[in-house]
Amino acid sequence: MQFLTMDDVAGRLHVSKRWLQGYVSGKPLGRIVGKKRLFTEADVMMIWENMPCPSSSTPARTARQTTAYAASSMELELTKARELLISTRLEKLSKNLKFKSNVEPFVRRRGL
Repeated sequence: MQFLTMDDVAGRLHVSKRWLQGYVSGKPLGRIVGKKRLFTEADVMMIWENMPCPSSSTPARTARQTTAYAASSMELELTKARELLISTRLEKLSKNLKFKSNVEPFVRRRGL
């Protein structure tokens, strides 16, 4: 009976040694002897039969939805609420004063 090392099996299967180490980790394949793992021909065939088959096709990509305004709807709602609150406060303040204020509320816009 002939035993194969990790390098031998990786070479036969045309994969890297690191990929093979990750694949057999935790699986009952091969026998650990000291610090080495040795494989039989049956182990190599089992790995070969269970290896993931690479697909030549690529997954279909879906187009991302984009909008003209990048801010979140929550942020937009908060901005509207802030503007309403400021204008309401200014109206109440101007009613209490003897003269009408011509001050416009300053609203900070993001991205400018």
